[in-house]
Amino acid sequence: EEFRDVVNAGAKWHDEPVVECETDGWKLITSRTPADIDAFVDAIREAGAPEALTSSGALAEAVTTLGLQRISVITPYDQPLTDRLVDFLGELEVGVVTQQHLGLAGGIWRVNYRTVAALVEAADDPAAEAIFVSCTNLPTYDIIDPLERELGKPVLTANQLTVWACLA
Repeated sequence: EEFRDVVNAGAKWHDEPVVECETDGWKLITSRTPADIDAFVDAIREAGAPEALTSSGALAEAVTTLGLQRISVITPYDQPLTDRLVDFLGELEVGVVTQQHLGLAGGIWRVNYRTVAALVEAADDPAAEAIFVSCTNLPTYDIIDPLERELGKPVLTANQLTVWACLA
């Protein structure tokens, strides 16, 4: 039950720092925790990439650089996968004040800006120093600035943090 999203996608959960899978000429490399990020990036480089970073690594770097201790999170995923994000942040010593999720196992690109904005607003809490929008497939670009003005706090997104990491 805990890894239903992985199993529904036809995969098997492996409790290892880095797992590699070759399918149809594509190499998929996954990791579990903040402690695995360096091994994960090394595996990507060993697979042939001249340089590598991850969105989860970008999140870890951002919350550390910004000194965040309490955030709210939203995801398009189901509760077990959202709980994994909460655990990931906990390992970085960042508490999650509130969380919202859509419960999706596919079709994430179909979620519209209005739905994402409503989820961000629902996740807002005075105790949260920022709100993190997980998933690089959610539309967020056009709503970050208006939501930050409305809520008076940073709205951080997976795509935004990944670009920041690329520019660093």
